[in-house]
Formats: sequence, C-alpha cells, structure tokens
Amino acid sequence: MILEMKKHGYSEKTIIATVRRLRHLDRYVDLNDTEKVIQHIMGKPVSRNYKISILYAYQRYLDANNINYKVPKLKMA
Repeated sequence: MILEMKKHGYSEKTIIATVRRLRHLDRYVDLNDTEKVIQHIMGKPVSRNYKISILYAYQRYLDANNINYKVPKLKMA
C-alpha cells in the first residue's frame, strides 16, 4: 500500500499519517471486517474531522486490498 501511495504522488506526511491510523485501527478491530471497523470509528469520542481522516485512511486500505466497499461520507464541520 505504501508503494502504491508513493506511486500516486502522496506526500510522505500523508503516507505516515495513513499508516499510523491503520495501525491504530488494527489494534482494536480486524481491518477486513468493514462493518466492525466503521462501528469502531463512528463510536470513537473524537472530532468529526478526525473521523473523516480515519475513514480516508481506511478507504485507501480497502482500495489497496481490492475490497469493494465504500465507507460512509461525513461532511467536515
């Protein structure tokens, strides 16, 4: 996934942030269980904007692993 992000021109900071968010999610839920991941993210006591950044990272994971699922869209506050 990291090589794919580099190939698409993502900045190093974006790649690092994505990896950190995915590692954090992986500690609590199975990343391949999309429903549990979404429930976990939506139940976190964090800001709406942080949830959006976690959802973007998770969508990158899904795309890199050819998992056909679209995460819910949240609007920035």
